[in-house]
Amino acid sequence: MPETPKLRVRRFPGNPGEEVLDFAEARELPFLEVFVFVEGQRVSTYEDFLQMVAQPAYRDKESLEVMVMASDLISGG
Repeated sequence: MPETPKLRVRRFPGNPGEEVLDFAEARELPFLEVFVFVEGQRVSTYEDFLQMVAQPAYRDKESLEVMVMASDLISGG
């Protein structure tokens, strides 16, 4: 069975660093409360995340870039 990629997560605002999560921890990302971007693409739900990373372009990567951004940063609030 192929290994799943690690998630390199950056959270804005507040945490300027990067945390590395196991793939299974993606289910704990607050998809409905913030904007989540994986490899630059917006992902709205955990199911969308699973569909995206199942695509050949992402399947064999060692890690995936994930950005978690407070919704008020984008909506202007």
